[in-house]
Amino acid sequence: MPAARDWEDTIRAVVSHALSQKGCRRGWTVLSHRGHARLNIAAGAGRGRRRQVLLPIPWECDQIDHIRDAVVQVYEEFQQGIEPDACVACMPRADGSRAAEGEFGSGRGT
Repeated sequence: MPAARDWEDTIRAVVSHALSQKGCRRGWTVLSHRGHARLNIAAGAGRGRRRQVLLPIPWECDQIDHIRDAVVQVYEEFQQGIEPDACVACMPRADGSRAAEGEFGSGRGT
């Protein structure tokens, strides 16, 4: 596996800090998946079930704030009982359009 680029380390730190400000201490991580940001939620943080959610945001250095904001939105809505897939389905894509049903949200293994 290639080493993470500096901005990838930065995005992970930014997301982790933003989530910790909301009371989330662990179990939520972001990584690249086929050019988009993917949110992984560990079983301990995901109400006993591991979850992977593909965000409609490109995994690019100029998208750091957008990725952070999207992850925080998913976290806040998850705390209110809304499933991550449902939250992501309502998010606009990077080009401003909405995702087609099933296009973003659940990744494999959920």
